[in-house]
Parts: sequence; structure tokens; C-alpha cells
Amino acid sequence: MSNTIDQKLIVIGDEYSGKTCCLKFLTENHFLSTYDPTVFNQISKEILIKNEDGTGNDLTVNLNIWDTAGQNNFDNLRQLAYKDSNIVLLFFSIDNPSSFKNISKRWIPELVSNLESNLISNIPILIVGCKKDLRDSISRNGYDDNSPEYFDLFFKKLAKDNSNLNIISYTECSSLTGENIDKLFYQATIQSLNSNK
Repeated sequence: MSNTIDQKLIVIGDEYSGKTCCLKFLTENHFLSTYDPTVFNQISKEILIKNEDGTGNDLTVNLNIWDTAGQNNFDNLRQLAYKDSNIVLLFFSIDNPSSFKNISKRWIPELVSNLESNLISNIPILIVGCKKDLRDSISRNGYDDNSPEYFDLFFKKLAKDNSNLNIISYTECSSLTGENIDKLFYQATIQSLNSNK
């Protein structure tokens, strides 16, 4: 027997950070080879959470995923997507230092001003480094360091410096290979459910 629950997930980050390609791989299991900038897109994906107690009381979570535009000229439209969010995925591109810098400079301030103030500390925020497959094909490309350990240290400092937010994890994925995409959305679903208890 399975119960069903709806959860709203919002995906934010700079344009070209890999948000839409990641969602395409999640829902259609293939890489999106051409780039068509997103203005706004809403998709659904069912995630099955198995109950480990053997009772068969599994939970089906219908993730309502809001893919938002990263361009500055869509800031006002994107603000509408924050309402009633249960979880936020904040993307940056591992091969683009400016998208990484914009986590602190642009996206964290936007989260603070747009998430409902009474819920801001309860909504889980996962930082996602996308285009993991490009790490070895580029030099540091403007980064002091582009290792997973460097980004993990940054994540920990970001969470500490923004203790009013519920920044809970850092994950890297690749839409080209599919690495960690299912795991990312499963983890996001679990965190969303845990924050609603």
C-alpha cells in the first residue's frame, strides 16, 4: 500500500548552470544537447520512498518541480515561484566561476527576500554543482580551486554564514552521464519530508 503526498521543489541558479538539462535527464533519462533558455517550466516526477519496516506502507511523493529562468530580466517572474515551496535546489556550473560566485552574491539574497519569513529556516536548500563531467576537461578556469573538497568547504562556510537558512547539503551531478541525478532528487524528497514533520 502506498500513500501519496505533493511537494513543491523550486530550481534556481544562473542561466547555463545545468538546471534544465538535469531535469531533462531526471524525467526523460537523456541529455539535452541543445540549449533553449528557460523562462518558466513546471514538471512533475513521482519519487517512491520505500518504508524500511517491512509493512509495505510506502510513500509516493509527487514532486512538482518549478524550473526557473536564471536571467536577470526574469527576476520578477521568478519571485512568483517561491510561494509555498517545500525545498530549493540552488544550481551552479562547475565550469563557470561566475555562477559559483553568484550563489553568495545573488541567489542567497534572493532566497532571503523571497522565501516566506516564518518558514525560511525550515525550507531545505541543497546546493548543486552541475556539469561535474567538465571538471577534468578544464583548468581552474578562474577558480582558486575547483576540487570537490573546495566546493564542500565553501558549502559548509555558506551554511555557517547564513544560519537563518536551512542550507543542508552540497551535491555534484552530471546531466551528460546522469551521475547523481536520481540520488539528488531522492535526497531532496527525503529532506523535504523531514522538514515538514
